[in-house]
Amino acid sequence: MQFRKFLSKLDEATLTHTIHSIESDTIGKIRVFVSGRSLHKDNIMCRAATRFQKLGLQNPERQHGIFLYFLPLSQRFAILAGPPIHKCCGDACWEQLASKVEEFLRQEQFNQAVLHAVQESGKLLVRHFPRK
Repeated sequence: MQFRKFLSKLDEATLTHTIHSIESDTIGKIRVFVSGRSLHKDNIMCRAATRFQKLGLQNPERQHGIFLYFLPLSQRFAILAGPPIHKCCGDACWEQLASKVEEFLRQEQFNQAVLHAVQESGKLLVRHFPRK
Protein backbone atom coordinates (compact mmCIF):
# COMPACT_ATOMS: atom_id res chain seq x y z
CA MET A 1 0.00 0.00 0.00
CA GLN A 2 1.30 3.41 -0.90
CA PHE A 3 1.75 5.79 2.02
CA ARG A 4 0.16 8.76 0.23
CA LYS A 5 -2.81 6.72 -0.93
CA PHE A 6 -3.46 5.64 2.64
CA LEU A 7 -3.22 9.22 3.90
CA SER A 8 -5.45 10.53 1.13
CA LYS A 9 -8.22 8.17 2.23
CA LEU A 10 -8.20 9.42 5.82
CA ASP A 11 -10.78 11.97 6.90
CA GLU A 12 -8.53 13.88 9.27
CA ALA A 13 -11.26 16.26 10.45
CA THR A 14 -13.56 13.41 11.46
CA LEU A 15 -10.75 11.52 13.17
CA THR A 16 -9.65 14.61 15.09
CA HIS A 17 -13.22 15.42 16.12
CA THR A 18 -13.80 11.82 17.24
CA ILE A 19 -10.63 11.77 19.33
CA HIS A 20 -11.44 15.12 20.98
CA SER A 21 -14.99 13.98 21.71
CA ILE A 22 -13.77 10.75 23.33
CA GLU A 23 -11.06 12.51 25.32
CA SER A 24 -13.62 14.93 26.78
CA ASP A 25 -15.30 11.94 28.49
CA THR A 26 -12.20 10.12 29.78
CA ILE A 27 -8.91 10.71 31.52
CA GLY A 28 -7.33 8.64 28.75
CA LYS A 29 -5.61 9.76 25.57
CA ILE A 30 -5.71 8.30 22.05
CA ARG A 31 -2.92 8.95 19.59
CA VAL A 32 -2.81 7.85 15.96
CA PHE A 33 0.41 7.74 13.96
CA VAL A 34 0.75 6.79 10.30
CA SER A 35 4.33 6.10 9.30
CA GLY A 36 5.89 6.13 5.86
CA ARG A 37 8.41 3.50 7.02
CA SER A 38 8.48 -0.08 5.90
CA LEU A 39 9.19 -2.38 8.82
CA HIS A 40 9.29 -6.11 9.28
CA LYS A 41 6.83 -7.66 11.72
CA ASP A 42 9.52 -8.03 14.40
CA ASN A 43 10.34 -4.33 14.35
CA ILE A 44 6.83 -2.92 14.47
CA MET A 45 6.20 -3.35 18.18
CA CYS A 46 9.66 -2.05 19.03
CA ARG A 47 9.16 1.06 16.88
CA ALA A 48 5.61 1.55 18.18
CA ALA A 49 6.87 1.29 21.77
CA THR A 50 9.50 3.94 21.04
CA ARG A 51 6.85 6.29 19.64
CA PHE A 52 4.54 5.48 22.57
CA GLN A 53 7.27 6.62 24.97
CA LYS A 54 8.14 9.72 22.91
CA LEU A 55 4.51 10.81 23.09
CA GLY A 56 4.67 10.52 26.87
CA LEU A 57 1.99 7.84 27.04
CA GLN A 58 4.18 5.75 29.39
CA ASN A 59 4.62 8.52 31.97
CA PRO A 60 3.18 7.54 35.38
CA GLU A 61 0.66 10.40 35.32
CA ARG A 62 -0.44 9.58 31.74
CA GLN A 63 -0.56 5.79 31.62
CA HIS A 64 -4.11 5.88 30.32
CA GLY A 65 -3.07 6.19 26.70
CA ILE A 66 -3.77 4.11 23.61
CA PHE A 67 -1.47 4.36 20.62
CA LEU A 68 -2.59 3.26 17.15
CA TYR A 69 0.39 2.87 14.82
CA PHE A 70 -0.20 2.25 11.11
CA LEU A 71 2.44 1.31 8.54
CA PRO A 72 0.78 1.23 5.09
CA LEU A 73 3.98 0.27 3.23
CA SER A 74 4.36 -2.84 5.38
CA GLN A 75 0.59 -3.38 5.48
CA ARG A 76 0.80 -3.68 9.25
CA PHE A 77 -0.36 -1.88 12.36
CA ALA A 78 0.14 -2.02 16.11
CA ILE A 79 -2.05 -1.14 19.07
CA LEU A 80 -0.38 -0.25 22.35
CA ALA A 81 -2.06 0.63 25.63
CA GLY A 82 -0.79 1.76 28.99
CA PRO A 83 -0.58 -0.94 31.68
CA PRO A 84 -3.79 0.06 33.51
CA ILE A 85 -5.79 -0.10 30.28
CA HIS A 86 -4.30 -3.40 29.18
CA LYS A 87 -4.98 -4.87 32.62
CA CYS A 88 -8.68 -3.89 32.46
CA CYS A 89 -9.25 -5.04 28.90
CA GLY A 90 -7.04 -8.11 28.48
CA ASP A 91 -5.60 -9.73 25.36
CA ALA A 92 -8.91 -10.93 23.92
CA CYS A 93 -10.21 -7.39 23.66
CA TRP A 94 -7.16 -6.22 21.69
CA GLU A 95 -7.21 -9.31 19.48
CA GLN A 96 -10.85 -8.67 18.59
CA LEU A 97 -10.11 -5.03 17.79
CA ALA A 98 -7.07 -5.97 15.69
CA SER A 99 -9.09 -8.55 13.77
CA LYS A 100 -11.72 -5.99 12.76
CA VAL A 101 -9.07 -3.39 11.80
CA GLU A 102 -7.32 -6.01 9.65
CA GLU A 103 -10.61 -6.77 7.93
CA PHE A 104 -11.13 -3.10 7.02
CA LEU A 105 -7.52 -2.81 5.81
CA ARG A 106 -7.85 -5.91 3.59
CA GLN A 107 -10.90 -4.29 1.99
CA GLU A 108 -8.88 -1.06 1.53
CA GLN A 109 -11.27 0.81 3.79
CA PHE A 110 -8.43 2.76 5.38
CA ASN A 111 -10.43 5.56 6.96
CA GLN A 112 -12.89 3.07 8.40
CA ALA A 113 -10.01 0.99 9.82
CA VAL A 114 -8.50 3.94 11.66
CA LEU A 115 -11.87 5.36 12.73
CA HIS A 116 -13.01 1.98 14.04
CA ALA A 117 -9.78 1.58 16.04
CA VAL A 118 -10.24 5.07 17.52
CA GLN A 119 -13.92 4.55 18.36
CA GLU A 120 -13.47 1.13 19.94
CA SER A 121 -10.42 2.27 21.91
CA GLY A 122 -12.43 5.25 23.04
CA LYS A 123 -15.27 3.07 24.29
CA LEU A 124 -12.79 1.16 26.43
CA LEU A 125 -11.31 4.35 27.86
CA VAL A 126 -14.70 5.89 28.64
CA ARG A 127 -15.96 2.67 30.25
CA HIS A 128 -12.91 2.00 32.42
CA PHE A 129 -11.41 5.48 32.91
CA PRO A 130 -14.20 8.08 32.80
CA ARG A 131 -13.53 11.73 33.50
CA LYS A 132 -14.69 12.45 37.04
